[in-house]
Formats: sequence, structure tokens, C-alpha cells
Amino acid sequence: KRKIQTYPLTLREKVIDSHISYFGNYNLLVHAYRNDKCLFFGLISGLQKRVFNVLLALNGEYFPTYKRMFHHLSLLSLSPADIDKRFEKMYEQDHYKSYLDMKNILNEVIILLQNNYSSLDYPKIIEQIEIERKMHTIPIFLQD
Repeated sequence: KRKIQTYPLTLREKVIDSHISYFGNYNLLVHAYRNDKCLFFGLISGLQKRVFNVLLALNGEYFPTYKRMFHHLSLLSLSPADIDKRFEKMYEQDHYKSYLDMKNILNEVIILLQNNYSSLDYPKIIEQIEIERKMHTIPIFLQD
């Protein structure tokens, strides 16, 4: 018990490095425009889990399971404002709004990391978040 009371810096670095490399938008905008719920929400869920793991490591906390992820996020001292509510809302609101919220949260986490953890290649990660694929079809919500 005494050994796990402190969160080792090497573990923090490994967890952050392993999850931050998956930060990106994964064509979320395309899936939002095409109203592809399965892919869209699958990607949102995956990104939320990555963010959760990064924030746990940043706060020096061990993984408590995904079952109570939203509740646990509300308890973290280093996290984007209202992240728990914002994550839950992504499943209820317009896909485009959820895409924008996810992108904003990823950028907010990057800022937290830059202020507290300096050994990452932030320009590369930011580029992964900001890159957007061009549309090839007219979005469903713009069709007559």
C-alpha cells in the first residue's frame, strides 16, 4: 500500500506518452456531416478515454475504471473546466457541436500538459488535432 501512495514520475510519463499520441480528430467532422453515428460516437468515446487516462496521469492518480469516468473527471484538480458535463453532453447534442467540443477539450488538455509536463512534441500533436479532411459529399443536414 505504501508503494502505490505515490505516483512515480516514470509511470506518469509512460501513460501520458502512450495516450497523447492518439490525440487527433480522426475525421470526426466527416463522420458528423455524414451522420455516421457508429463511427462518430466510437471515436468520441475512444478520445474521451484517452483524455481521461492523460488527466489521471497528470494528476498523479491511478486508473479507477471507466465505469465512473465522468464522476471521477469532476474530482480532478488539473482538468479542463466542466469536462465531465462536456463529455456527457457530447452524446446528446448536435454532432458538429460535439466535434467542436472534443477539439476544444483536446487543445485545453494540451495547454495543461504544456504548463505541467514539458517533454512532448506539442506542435506535432496540435497538428494532429487541427488537421481536417475535405468533404467529398454534401452534408446530410445541408441537403433538401
